Amino acid sequence: MVLEEYAARTANPRRMHILPDQPRRAVGVIRVSKVGKRALKGEERFVSPREQQAKLSEWCQAQGIQLVTVREELDVSGKRPLEKRPGLLPAIEDVERGAADMVIVAYFDRLVRSLRVQADILDRVEKAGGQVVALDAGRISNATAAQWLNATVLGMMADYHVRVTREKTDVAKRDAVDRGVPPFPNIPPGYVRGTDGRLVVVEEHRDLIARVFKMRAGGASLTQCRLFLSANGIERSYRATQTMFANRLYLGEIHFSDMVNLQAHEPLVDRELFVKAGERVEKRGRPAKSDRLLARLGVLVCRSCGARLTAATVWNHTKGHSNRRRYAIYRCGMPGDCPSPVTISATLVEQAVEDAVRRQLEADRGTGTASLEQELRDAAALVELTQKRLKNAILLLSGDDLDNIEAAQEQLSQHRARAREATELYERLQASTDSLTVLSATHDWDKLTMNEKRALIRAVLPRVEIAPACEVGSRIHWPAS
Repeated sequence: MVLEEYAARTANPRRMHILPDQPRRAVGVIRVSKVGKRALKGEERFVSPREQQAKLSEWCQAQGIQLVTVREELDVSGKRPLEKRPGLLPAIEDVERGAADMVIVAYFDRLVRSLRVQADILDRVEKAGGQVVALDAGRISNATAAQWLNATVLGMMADYHVRVTREKTDVAKRDAVDRGVPPFPNIPPGYVRGTDGRLVVVEEHRDLIARVFKMRAGGASLTQCRLFLSANGIERSYRATQTMFANRLYLGEIHFSDMVNLQAHEPLVDRELFVKAGERVEKRGRPAKSDRLLARLGVLVCRSCGARLTAATVWNHTKGHSNRRRYAIYRCGMPGDCPSPVTISATLVEQAVEDAVRRQLEADRGTGTASLEQELRDAAALVELTQKRLKNAILLLSGDDLDNIEAAQEQLSQHRARAREATELYERLQASTDSLTVLSATHDWDKLTMNEKRALIRAVLPRVEIAPACEVGSRIHWPAS
C-alpha cells in the first residue's frame, strides 16, 4: 500500500496535497487587496483573480473534488474582520449549512492577514466539520498542537507583513502631510489638487462655498444647502453635504490619523463661520449593531429627504401602562434636518420586502435559467467550431504545398485566440449556470442564512422608499431602479 501510494504521488505531481478523509465539495475564495487602476489596463494587466481561479479549478480537478462555487473579494483587505468579508463569510456559511465541505484559497495570504481573524475562521469551519486549505501551504488547522503551530506561524508572517507595510507607508503619509499634500483621495468641492499634490482653490467655487457655509450657520437645513449646491453645479448626497460642514480642509488644515498640518493650503472659510456652521451638524455616536434583516443594508430610504433609515426600538405605550413593551422600527437617519422624517414598523416593512423579493425571484427563476442554459449551449457550439477551425489551420500549416507560410501562421494565431476566448466564455457561463442551480434549489426563503437573504434583497431591491404616514396611499414605494 505504501509503494502504491508513493507511485501514485510521483506519477501525478499536480496532486499538491493529499488530504486525509478528503472532502468532496469545495467553495473557493479569491481575494485582491486593491484593484485600483489595474482593472482599466485590460485583462492582461489584471490577472490575479483569473490566476487564482485557474489554480483552484486545476487543484480540484486533480484531487477529484467538486468546486461548488468561487466567491470573489475585490478591493478587500485581509485584515478585515470576518463580518466584513463579502466572499469569505458566505463561504464559511456554506460549510456551516452543509452546502460545502471545505474552503480553499490559492495562496495563504489570500485567506487572511490577521491572526485574530484566522482564529475565527478556523473555529467556525472546524466546528462545522469542515476544512480550510491553502494550495501553497496545505491544510490550515488548529486541530492538533503541530497543526496549530504551523497555522500560527503562517498567520504570524502574514500579519507581520501587513504591520511592516503599514509602518513604511506611515512614513510616506507623514511626509505628505508635512508638505501639505492630503494622503487621501477624496477632496471636497472648492479645491483641486495642484501639480505638486497640494490643494488649490477653484476660483469659481470660492464665493459659492462661503455662501453655503453662511446659509448653514444662519439656520438653513441640509436639504436647502444641498439644493443650493445642486443648482450651482455641485451634486452632493445628503450625507456628503452634511460632512462638508465638519471638513477641516476648508480651514486650510489637514488631519489624518494623528498627523496634523494646520497651514497646509489656502482656507476657504474663516474659523468663526466654520464653527457656527458646524454647531448645527448633528454629532451622533456610531449606532449600535442591529440583527434586524434590513439594518445596515442601506436599502430603506426616507422619501422626504433621501437619507437612509436606521433600525431602532421604541415603547408602544406611555410610561406606567400595564401593557407597555418595546417594538422594532426603522426611522429616518437625519431627523434634525428632514422636513418630514419617517418611521415605520420593522415587522411590516421587512415582510413587505421579503414578499417582493420572493415574488421577483420566483418570476425570474424559470426564464433566467432557460435563457442562460441556451447561452451555454451556444457557447459550447462556438467552442466546438473554433476548435475545429484551429485543427484545420494546424493541418494547413503542416502541409507541404503551402505557398505563404507567414499568412498561415497569422491565421493560426487568430484561430488560437478565438478558441481561447470561446473557452473562457463557456467557463464563465458554466459558473453562472451552477450559481443559478444552487439558487433554484434553495429558493425556499426560510432555508437561507441572514447574509444570503440580505444579498438577495440588495440585488433585487437596491432602493425602497418609505413615505411619511401623513401621505395618502401606500407608504412603501419600489423605484424602477
